[in-house]
Amino acid sequence: MQDQAQVSDSLFHAGAGTAQVVTLLGLIPGFIPSLALTLLISAILIAPIVIVGLAVALIAAPLYLASRVIRRTRRRRQRHGEAPSFRPVAVPTPHIS
Repeated sequence: MQDQAQVSDSLFHAGAGTAQVVTLLGLIPGFIPSLALTLLISAILIAPIVIVGLAVALIAAPLYLASRVIRRTRRRRQRHGEAPSFRPVAVPTPHIS
């Protein structure tokens, strides 16, 4: 009894034919190394930007949230006619002539 493998032209999953594509791209001299180098350089350039962006977001988010809460409470107090929670203090300024 022999096992006969059936070959189909249809794609079974998203990775079908990947090995064939890599083999065909290998026929172009230097394509795979240049592609790998391009991906490496772009990852090195993009990764710090993403990391800095996440750090800024993590630092700025609590400050932004606090400012929103403060503004919201001030608006509510103004709407309801409540007195402010602090008294403004006059700051003396020197007279310049």
